[in-house]
Amino acid sequence: MFDIQYYTDYIDKLGSTWLGKTFYSVCVGAMGAVILVVFLAGILQTGGIEKVLPVIIGFNAALTGYMAVEKSRNEVMRKNLLSMGSGVSMVLLATAGLNILFYHWAGYSLVGIGMLTILLVVGVIASGLGGKLCTKYLKLSHSS
Repeated sequence: MFDIQYYTDYIDKLGSTWLGKTFYSVCVGAMGAVILVVFLAGILQTGGIEKVLPVIIGFNAALTGYMAVEKSRNEVMRKNLLSMGSGVSMVLLATAGLNILFYHWAGYSLVGIGMLTILLVVGVIASGLGGKLCTKYLKLSHSS
């Protein structure tokens, strides 16, 4: 009736596509940002978190763009577009997670519309740069 092997094979097959690899990269980047912000929330005040949030999102977006290009390698032709799209997805997923977590935890949303705009710009730029770095690294390692 319920065959677990069928579902695990399906998840493995989905994870081997470029879309599954990109989704994995986005989830890792978003969870990294959420974990780091929650850790800093125990140390800093709310105003301090809001000041450091673009740096955290930028670092994790660069990581996400790099990882998405590295995992997909030759499966996708437009690597820059893939890295920027994964960065935007990571920012939206991390923002949603942070707002849900802080609303249940402290009773307010951490990221508003103005901050979301700033984080999206930072995420696009950083993930694009992370994707370019990975592309150059792959070309360099392939040529030698």
